[in-house]
Amino acid sequence: MTRRGAPWRQPPWYAAPAARIHFLRGLNGLDEVKLVKVTENPGGFSVAFNLTPTGVPTRHVVVTFRDRNPKVTTDGPSDSPHRYDDNSLCMWYPGDPKELQWTVPNGSSTLVANIAAHLVKEEWWRRTGDWVGPEARHAPPDSERMNSIRGGRP
Repeated sequence: MTRRGAPWRQPPWYAAPAARIHFLRGLNGLDEVKLVKVTENPGGFSVAFNLTPTGVPTRHVVVTFRDRNPKVTTDGPSDSPHRYDDNSLCMWYPGDPKELQWTVPNGSSTLVANIAAHLVKEEWWRRTGDWVGPEARHAPPDSERMNSIRGGRP
């Protein structure tokens, strides 16, 4: 007998109640975080909290888990060289090795620290025009990429 359909995949970490509880308890234990709401959504869940990074006004943060990497959005100014088209934070390059990205074993406190650091860097960039820390190279616009492929010819 042959089985049809997609091959079995291990469920995401947040499908296990114990893993979610551990993650949420870690958030509740942080002084700079005020947990607001946990929401179920198709294929995942979201957690909303208020975060006050040093030197940045309090921000309302929503972290949505649906894929390997969480999607992080915040209120406040969104002008930044490190935001996606949907205004979510670009905190790491999706093609980076796991050690350069947040992973579940890092825990909720590390994720919050990454978010706070990103918000501080954005605030510094808005004030000075300089991004502090390493940056992943962003793909050039299509016309520039095509010119480089053609040897600089338009």
